[in-house]
Amino acid sequence: MKHPTPNTQLFNATKKNDCDAIRSLIKAGVDINCRNKAGATPFLIAVLKKNHNAAAVLIGLGSDLNATDHQGRGCNEYAAGLIKREMEVDLRGIVASMLITLHQGDIAEKERLVRL
Repeated sequence: MKHPTPNTQLFNATKKNDCDAIRSLIKAGVDINCRNKAGATPFLIAVLKKNHNAAAVLIGLGSDLNATDHQGRGCNEYAAGLIKREMEVDLRGIVASMLITLHQGDIAEKERLVRL
């Protein structure tokens, strides 16, 4: 059975918002600014996952807040991407509700016309 590397353990702890594990791993010498295959640091992953506690711990332990992934995206772009996705989900929900309402209105209008 293959054991995860210390860097992978740090990314996993960040994804799980496990602040104690993050502190322990950094204290044990894991590079706080290590990178995954996409070039993201644990701090960027904390932003992406909206794990505020993990992000705060990483900031407090000295994470590079200006780090960017291999595509040049930093924490601002990660946060903006989250907001955009959340807005798209909200907009899809609003449009779906409007379509249902319109459809129900069409049915009600047809029923009204049948009664005439």
